[in-house]
Amino acid sequence: MLKKEGLISYIGQARELANSFISARLAARDIYDILPSQGGIFGLLYSNDGKVQMKYIPEAVKRTKSTVNCLVNTLEKNGYIKKSASTTDKRVSFVELTQKGWDLQPVFRDISRELIETIIQNIDSPETEIFLNTLSKIIINLQCNNRKQIN
Repeated sequence: MLKKEGLISYIGQARELANSFISARLAARDIYDILPSQGGIFGLLYSNDGKVQMKYIPEAVKRTKSTVNCLVNTLEKNGYIKKSASTTDKRVSFVELTQKGWDLQPVFRDISRELIETIIQNIDSPETEIFLNTLSKIIINLQCNNRKQIN
């Protein structure tokens, strides 16, 4: 039986194992210049026709602005995305996939599918549903607590 005192440790271990899984699958495809933490940016771009305003990325991928800036700059340096300013308002910047970024879409789709299949193997559908609901409640509880501390 798992102890509730170890909850955060278990969540952290699951995240580390998932990141290792992703890194290994990328390496198996000779892709060494993408981090698992950049996957959310790719997913956001793939689901928005390859282009989004920079200001929307931090909230969408649940990262700080400075972390997103670092991740985006690395992706741009490696040729997966390009940044551009709006033609109508220079204060607005966009992030857009390059062809090299688009070429990875099937890779991300395959790795995501493999990861989900691995995570839920030997777990029946009702257990998965309960787990997702519980995890959602944990996130909401922490978000509410963090808002209280800020105010």
